[in-house]
Amino acid sequence: MTRKIGMWSALATLCLTLNACVYQDHAEQVYMTLAAKPGAQIEVYSEPPNRKYDLVADIQANGAPESFYKKRAASLGGDAIIFKRVGGPVYLGAISPSEAPINGIYTRATASVIKFK
Repeated sequence: MTRKIGMWSALATLCLTLNACVYQDHAEQVYMTLAAKPGAQIEVYSEPPNRKYDLVADIQANGAPESFYKKRAASLGGDAIIFKRVGGPVYLGAISPSEAPINGIYTRATASVIKFK
């Protein structure tokens, strides 16, 4: 009996761990296919850069950190992302977004993956 409970506990822990890495409400539109660049240094811009570039993809997700977008950009063969936090901060103790701390977690972020010409 104890062995069976331990197996189910391990399975539940694995499911929760795997689910924590998947972002709810994730969407992307890929415009061009490039070779992946695993481990590439992805530049991050908050505004479109002055250099000429091609748009590789647009990505958005609920609760995903900047690092998620950088990894995805590298897997799509991009050089950089134009990263924006949108939707307002979330703080569990706040009644409204205006009560959340400045460094709160934003509800949504978007990134355009770009490839420099």
